[in-house]
Amino acid sequence: MELVLRVMSYNGLPPQQAASVRVADRACVLGRHPGSDLELPDPECLVSGRHAVIERHGQGFLLTDMSTNGTFLNEAAEAIPPHQPVALSNGDRLGIGTYVLSVSIEPDGQPSLADPFASPDAGLLPGLPDPGASPDIMELLGPGGGAAPAPGHLFGQGGTGSPGSADDGSWPSGHPTEPRAAEPPRASVENIHFSLPKAAPERQRPVGGPPSATPPP
Repeated sequence: MELVLRVMSYNGLPPQQAASVRVADRACVLGRHPGSDLELPDPECLVSGRHAVIERHGQGFLLTDMSTNGTFLNEAAEAIPPHQPVALSNGDRLGIGTYVLSVSIEPDGQPSLADPFASPDAGLLPGLPDPGASPDIMELLGPGGGAAPAPGHLFGQGGTGSPGSADDGSWPSGHPTEPRAAEPPRASVENIHFSLPKAAPERQRPVGGPPSATPPP
């Protein structure tokens, strides 16, 4: 477990340079003195040279004020009692002179939060399969590449009845339309032949002779 102390503002303005300190097993001194673990420069000398100390105590952290002008916890109107340890909690704010500091307590082995804007290469959410490449539509149709299904797929396993009929091809009872008997194949117009009556052959007359007389009846 670690405590992280960060400078949030000085004289009501954000600091020109980020300043923070981590407190683990050893004591941490806050003050104006250059040898402090977290140095807080203050030309007005509202911050003491050795202003306060933070140290680990069991599963928490204690703050002890040793200053002249006091240390304020969470914008309280009165400073904490001097030389008396006060427990710190995650999210507390300290007022030292014109400085405002934030307190963050991080448990051991705290998992880092996932970045919601990370690229897909950064990893997938737990339990979700890798989407991979988009499948081809022909692969989804399966063997045959989208060919028309066989009659057996439409009219049951036997392929002889209507949708939902039994395998023996029998028509389901209660169907609104009974099956019609098979009709004989109709002849195509191309295969129909028309027979016309033949005309009687003409008699041939002898060349050069008079026409033959027809004998009386």
